Amino acid sequence: MIISVLFLLISVGCSKSSSSGGTSSEDSYGGSLNIAISVQPPTLDAHLTTSSDAIEIMRNIYETLVTQNKDQQAVPMLAESIETSEDGLTYTFKLREGITFHNGKEMTSEDVVVSMNRWLEQSSRAKLLLSGGKFETADEYTVTLKLAEAVTDVLPESVT
Repeated sequence: MIISVLFLLISVGCSKSSSSGGTSSEDSYGGSLNIAISVQPPTLDAHLTTSSDAIEIMRNIYETLVTQNKDQQAVPMLAESIETSEDGLTYTFKLREGITFHNGKEMTSEDVVVSMNRWLEQSSRAKLLLSGGKFETADEYTVTLKLAEAVTDVLPESVT
């Protein structure tokens, strides 16, 4: 019985179209995905929480400058590229162009600097890791992170 139900769920989930004229995933994007979670997160403000449940939820809502690939290595996401100075005190993030917010406004370095400096001020994790650091705008699509002292675990060399 359980195997029959699993087979039905798998076959329905894998079908390309419906008899009511649906299109395949190759033709359209969008829609909704509803997920049940077993906890109530204390907040969805990524800068104010250390809750692992909230962080897992937020990974599905927010995009970041850097993310992890399948091998747990840091790779650019909203950043196009990242350069690290030889002394390890300056990180330069070249942003991907054409990224828009939900309201259609394009993301620029000014948006990133405001968000990331708020993170440095509010997050206990950021305060611990990047004490004395500051994000600055270099140009419309370039952000720099300047550190007071070199920190070995800011970003692994795989993203540079």
